[in-house]
Amino acid sequence: MSSGENYTAEIIELRNEIHQMQADFAENDNAFFLCSMALIIFLMQCGFAFLEAGAVRSKNTTNILIKNLLDSCIAIIGYWSLGWAFAYGDSSNNVIGLFIGHTQFFLAGFTNYPKFFFQYVFAATSATIVSGAVAERCEFANYITYCTVISTFVYPILTHWGWHPQGWMYLGIQTNDIHTTYLVSVRGVNRLLKIYFYTTVALLIRVCGIRNGDGVSVLT
Repeated sequence: MSSGENYTAEIIELRNEIHQMQADFAENDNAFFLCSMALIIFLMQCGFAFLEAGAVRSKNTTNILIKNLLDSCIAIIGYWSLGWAFAYGDSSNNVIGLFIGHTQFFLAGFTNYPKFFFQYVFAATSATIVSGAVAERCEFANYITYCTVISTFVYPILTHWGWHPQGWMYLGIQTNDIHTTYLVSVRGVNRLLKIYFYTTVALLIRVCGIRNGDGVSVLT
């Protein structure tokens, strides 16, 4: 083999290595971004804990803080086992796929853990947002049940509707000039999530009744 051919082979090999390095850098950059944003969103758990602790009587502060801690613990189990599959799992049935996914249970065959972590913190936060409405209104076991249902079933299914390529809201009701489908309006998805939050809060307040200690000083 001539020296010219050797140089050509080395240049090609070097080019391939550079392309691989660029791909690895892009992947690591995306992973860092997702993890950083997830940690910032996760700090909302602390904010909601402080907010709710300040809204209840002092004797219930510890109970509220424990409940907010359990939000994260319950959500990670529920979202890992079932929630992710319902939200981002694919479906071989086009009709079922419009409403719910049913693959990648327990993250089977899925290795993009930064993306999972990023989506998990949203599921945990969705349960925490509503939890303030039931502070001092429900028993501990009922609260655990509520967190499990919200983070494992309710939020993931709504996520599938709006953010999975097979979801009926993602597909939308219009097409652009090149006939590709797209989500009609982000505000439409936000409106759906608002309806979910408000409906959940209203139902929980209705079921749980008035807050224990209403009319009593928060210092008691």
